[in-house]
Amino acid sequence: MYWIEENNSDNNNSDTIDYTFNINCKEIPIDHIYQLSKSIEKILPWITSNTGLHHIHCPAEGNGWERPSSTHNTNTIQLSKRTKLKLRIPSSRLNDIKKLSSQTIFIDGYPIIINNGNYKPVTPHETLFSRFIPYNPEASEEEFIQLFAQKLQEHDIIPKKILCGKTNSFQFPDKTISTRSIMIANLNNENSLRLQQIGYGTMQHFGFGIFIPHKDINALS
Repeated sequence: MYWIEENNSDNNNSDTIDYTFNINCKEIPIDHIYQLSKSIEKILPWITSNTGLHHIHCPAEGNGWERPSSTHNTNTIQLSKRTKLKLRIPSSRLNDIKKLSSQTIFIDGYPIIINNGNYKPVTPHETLFSRFIPYNPEASEEEFIQLFAQKLQEHDIIPKKILCGKTNSFQFPDKTISTRSIMIANLNNENSLRLQQIGYGTMQHFGFGIFIPHKDINALS
């Protein structure tokens, strides 16, 4: 755990949006993010730069700290009709992203029909959470947090309270990506917006390092 006392700021302006598409899809592989990203990249080549692709998931357990798990010992997850496809993009790409509407992509043969969507600007929240932050599994939790805090400080983001969560791994064609979930609390408005806009690391188009609002850190106790 990492803990410093806070200050605040009133900057609420953002040029980043979350665009959410309705989709028709009954089932996809649990480990789907690589194929999902590559399928969307064929339609929107620009997603590899300044774009975040949220993992498709069922309602989370444990306040969002659990990665969706398979049922009946399979490698897929069953999706509800309310499941969405969400991308975080600069507002300048608002018209460009609409090209995804009415497209059908395939993940291991499972079709995802992408319907119309809507968007909302990213807004500041005191507590932010990322399900998947890439990390070196040989590093200790303390080493991971210190490196994470150092990287944020390079962008003038001063984290006040940091808490690590669950580990996961994702299989890519040439490597395995290990991740940890992380929560940051007591962010001022300016730092909260900046962190959501820039994210963490260079793999946000694969769903890593994207920050979303979360309940107060005290809810975990």
